[in-house]
Amino acid sequence: MMSPDEKPQDYLSEGGKMGEIKSTLEIAMEKAEKLDISSEEMEQLKREEYILKAKGMANRYLNRGLQIEWLLKELDHFNGNQKDIILKALLSELVNAIRVSKNNERTLKAIEILKKDRVKPYLDAIDRLSMEFNEEKTALYKEVEEEILEKLDKAGISGTAVQPYIESDGIWHQNINRLSSKYETRLIMLKAKLLDSNEK
Repeated sequence: MMSPDEKPQDYLSEGGKMGEIKSTLEIAMEKAEKLDISSEEMEQLKREEYILKAKGMANRYLNRGLQIEWLLKELDHFNGNQKDIILKALLSELVNAIRVSKNNERTLKAIEILKKDRVKPYLDAIDRLSMEFNEEKTALYKEVEEEILEKLDKAGISGTAVQPYIESDGIWHQNINRLSSKYETRLIMLKAKLLDSNEK
């Protein structure tokens, strides 16, 4: 795990695709020196590079168990327009990572701190939505389990040793997909409000 005192990472060098993009940027820089590329094109390439940095930061924070202090320290290495682009892209990545079916605590905490509490009502609504989904999912699981056990009983299969594997059952998949779709629709609306606030 990286300590907060480490220097900002070269996120473009992580992974094949990002490595390829870095090589493309290096080639573009060489062309720029030979006056083969316009200043507008160079600005666009720089913008794309900043966005890739933001994606790398979001990935490391979400998937490597790093603390929010690390994320804030990384942002402090940038300033001006560069920091604005990275912060906006970082927030977009965090918002897009939210799912009703998973624990979003770290993601919501990061968004709240980065947005300085200005979006707390939306984050609270997402947290409640996730809780509602999991409550309904638990109830649905029990309902499907009882339905399957009833069918097995009618087929002469019963007893305490009978433990149906609910996740592999077609009835479960059909119902959980319907439930997920209903909640994802509501989540998309809340995400849109968060992303809209990201523009302000």
